[in-house]
Amino acid sequence: MEQIAWREWGETALSEAREGGKPLFLWITYRGCRACEQMEEESFTDPKILTMIHARFVPIRVDRDEHPDIDRHFQRVFGLMLGKEEGWPLSLFLDPDRTPLYVAAYVPREARDGMMGLETLLDLVARKYADDPEAFAQKGREALAQLRPRQSLDATQIDPKTLSTVLHRQILEVYDAEHGGYGETPKHHHAALLMTALALDTYTGEVEPLHSLRHTLDTMLEAPIRDGEAGGFYCCTLDAAWQIPQKRKSLAENALFARVLLRTDRHINAATPHYRDAAYGIGEWALHSMRDAESGLCYHGVIDGEEDRRIFTAPNALMAATLLIAAQSEERFRPDALELLHQLMETMLSGFQLRHQLGTPDTTTYLVDYAALSLALLAAYDLTQNEHFLATAGEIAGAAIRRFYDRGFWAVGDGEWNDPTVFVDTPFPSPAAMITHALHRLSQELDGDYAPFVHQTLAVSSYQLMRRPITKAGMAEVALQVHGKAEGRG
Repeated sequence: MEQIAWREWGETALSEAREGGKPLFLWITYRGCRACEQMEEESFTDPKILTMIHARFVPIRVDRDEHPDIDRHFQRVFGLMLGKEEGWPLSLFLDPDRTPLYVAAYVPREARDGMMGLETLLDLVARKYADDPEAFAQKGREALAQLRPRQSLDATQIDPKTLSTVLHRQILEVYDAEHGGYGETPKHHHAALLMTALALDTYTGEVEPLHSLRHTLDTMLEAPIRDGEAGGFYCCTLDAAWQIPQKRKSLAENALFARVLLRTDRHINAATPHYRDAAYGIGEWALHSMRDAESGLCYHGVIDGEEDRRIFTAPNALMAATLLIAAQSEERFRPDALELLHQLMETMLSGFQLRHQLGTPDTTTYLVDYAALSLALLAAYDLTQNEHFLATAGEIAGAAIRRFYDRGFWAVGDGEWNDPTVFVDTPFPSPAAMITHALHRLSQELDGDYAPFVHQTLAVSSYQLMRRPITKAGMAEVALQVHGKAEGRG
């Protein structure tokens, strides 16, 4: 079956578009994305559509996990041009200078439910570009102008009592009192939000967020979102009751969920071991089912029972951190946890430059990798009290500051697209929140001047944080750590 001859993002594809006088068709997706698979099967197998794409466009496919900077940039463009947020896939048309012409998300083969069919859309874009490319690009130019950094920012004082009250109310507003969990379907783990529910119990003593957390965990442990045969937890379910899992398991999301289980067990001093046993099960799954024999690192995930054998830095760092935390209560994890961290440093770190993905010629580095590795090194220090881990965490965090920090903002990467990373958890914790958490820890442990970076980042996020903290749960937890006062559990 004929397929689209996708190009990689880069100067070769851009030059082809310029020389051929064609616009770019940029499709941003990720492995395991059901809507992406549906669009690919439905629309990209039609011979007429294939012919039209190859004749009138230069098609480029980008994986969001491999190029988070490109994804972040065009997610922002999409939001500015259409006035709403979107997920995946993103279907974008650009001129050869990368100016957006038209943006869409999922596009069906034929028109339905108010959506234009892909064949009609391709013809429309090609004709408008041929008729007047400058006029067609005007809205895109306006969107790009809005992406430029603001000269001033809205900041407000972070009052921990008000923040806790607002966050408490917003958690209960989205809490599913019948089935546990938060928000609408598809229902995700939302590890950052679960962590923040624990933080609220620490800093306010309010019982409702902790009750919602325990209800959620108890339900998930008994539901099909937990893979009782192969191990690990699926990323989400398509229904509210956790019964219809999307058959995709992520190393990173499992690491974060296991950390929630371990922290909850420790926080409530659980009389039964079901939380920590479930966390240990995730650790065993990662070590025995997801480990690459050659590199010693873990694969990215599992999709429909098949391993996604790509290896990324951040998910391995997150799993290493979780295993190191588990080793505090279960000694058997100690050697494997330290070995995973060692292999990660040996394989992915050169000087203070972190590779994003094993086996690719990385030229761009990403904040998420530095943030996750800093937290893993801090977890190793907590376990071993070896000052080397603490010092190295400080060096990695310092490298992140030099590469990504600018007056309270943190760039996604240091390559072609250096858009500021979001403070929102999506549902993966914000990399800005992760690095700020690491810097706060370092400010307490080392003499280095880390605190100003923490406070400036919180100041930049403060206006949004005080109004809608539930979408920035990771940053809200850091704010409570910095400004709050633990009330204890009585």
